[in-house]
Amino acid sequence: MKVTIELEGLSSEFRKEIAERISVKNSDEALEALANLAKDNDYKVRAATGSNPSTPRKALSKLAKDDYWQVRATTGGNPNTPKKDLSKLAEDDNWYVKEAVGGNPSTPKKSLSKLSIDNDPDARLAVGKNPNTLKKDLSKLSEDASWEVKIAVARNPNTLKKDLSKLSKDYYNCVREAAKIGLLRNK
Repeated sequence: MKVTIELEGLSSEFRKEIAERISVKNSDEALEALANLAKDNDYKVRAATGSNPSTPRKALSKLAKDDYWQVRATTGGNPNTPKKDLSKLAEDDNWYVKEAVGGNPSTPKKSLSKLSIDNDPDARLAVGKNPNTLKKDLSKLSEDASWEVKIAVARNPNTLKKDLSKLSKDYYNCVREAAKIGLLRNK
């Protein structure tokens, strides 16, 4: 059964709902609808489209350059966003965008390395949680001033045993406990 949705005339809220929920199962119509929603006048609709893993890569590239940080942030968190766009978004001025990119498992390792030394603790926190963060970057993050970043590093399965041992002696009890659990996990 083929269903066609006419997007014009629908409320912004309804277009946003469609952008979030549309799923592509080899459907040219659904891909076309997402491509059209990526050009919507309402930034909330574009942001929802940017978060949808079915959104075509070409549309994601366009959304990665959007004027609204909300759109760039959802697009930066989408694992299907092209790597070149994720690398560019990693240098965004907005911390929400950098946080989304830092947590994206598709973000190139070089960009994760840059974000691991970013001034914003939320960006570093996202990188500390990312399972693709390089061990050398996790090592640097294990010395971060933020206890939240240190907990993320302690919970990351790629953290080296020497860094977990160091974190198990941290000033903060919550960091010490997370590191001890990490050490048990790595046995």
